Amino acid sequence: MPSQDTTQLFAVLSDDQRTVRRLPVAQALQSVVRSVFQTQAAEFTGPSIELLDFDPSLRPDEAHIIRIPQFVLPAPIRAAMENPLGVEPLGVTSETLGQIAGLFVGDLEPAISVRIQSFDRRQVLTAKGLSMILDGNTLRRLAEPGLALDITLSALIEGSDLFLRSYTRAKRVLDLTTYYREATDAELDKFSSHAKVHCDLASLKKVADSWIRRKVALLLDSPDFKVLSPRKAAGVARKFNLRLAIKKEDGEEHIVIPTEDRKALKDLLRFLDEDYLESPLSGSRFVSHSKRKLKPGVGP
Repeated sequence: MPSQDTTQLFAVLSDDQRTVRRLPVAQALQSVVRSVFQTQAAEFTGPSIELLDFDPSLRPDEAHIIRIPQFVLPAPIRAAMENPLGVEPLGVTSETLGQIAGLFVGDLEPAISVRIQSFDRRQVLTAKGLSMILDGNTLRRLAEPGLALDITLSALIEGSDLFLRSYTRAKRVLDLTTYYREATDAELDKFSSHAKVHCDLASLKKVADSWIRRKVALLLDSPDFKVLSPRKAAGVARKFNLRLAIKKEDGEEHIVIPTEDRKALKDLLRFLDEDYLESPLSGSRFVSHSKRKLKPGVGP
């Protein structure tokens, strides 16, 4: 287990391999870095945070966190913690710092604990122009490039459990495709030829970002979508002031997928994935960014 004075800070680069590099940190600063990450880990899963069992449709708020059990520690991260000084250091320049996707510190003993922050170019402190930092009570010019740590973790691995709040931030560092599946081009083909939809495949592929691909994957996996009635869906959509167009071909009705308008497409995919809800008490209608199915006879 690393001592309080020898904690290493690692960077995960934004390449296809998620290459790990060691960031050279002055020994006097290493204990401070460790303390920052430990404090953020305690806050991340604190007593006021409600843990939710993983579901790909969940998008928790600040009071919730998702737990994914049996998460396998990525080999490059494990290797870095097993042999910290054997990891190639990152030459610190404004350009190399801009290649960082995430930062982490961690321990393997007495149990696996990896504290992870996502990172983007806005956290790079550049010496170009006039950048100033506070030195005592005086501002002085930043002479060399540097970086700013985030104020919160993006993910936390404790033992075999992965905790996260934002898929978008966590996936910058960790491969989450096993859990949050995005439709492949072949699956976009399958969706466009689905018996329930009318869709221009070329336009769909052009606008299909990560969010759209995740929604398409969820719909393809949904048994409810397979038996959806386009006519019934259009009637329900009107209650939420959504326009759901239907096209009839060969005697069959199909939902028209508006691929020329990304916002309209996302609104429709939200609706088809049942993100539009109606309150049983007030009748008010909402767009939900996260939903949990209740078990029969069981409250939330």
